[in-house]
Amino acid sequence: QKERMAFALTLINSSHLKMSEIASMCGYKDPVYFGKCVKNYFGLSFSQLRIPALPNRKRGALIMQIKSLKTKIIL
Repeated sequence: QKERMAFALTLINSSHLKMSEIASMCGYKDPVYFGKCVKNYFGLSFSQLRIPALPNRKRGALIMQIKSLKTKIIL
């Protein structure tokens, strides 16, 4: 799940794809379930994860989480 969520987060922030498209690319058949998984994993909804829309405090925390995820996946 870590790899799927890291890939999803990359797609969320580097594209303008719809949630259903990203869900499918990450291997989720049900976009609603994918949205719940994203919310549960990151503590933010799909739309909140689009970095420009986040307040500065949450954006900084999210960027740190992304860096941590990338490091864990590489190791």
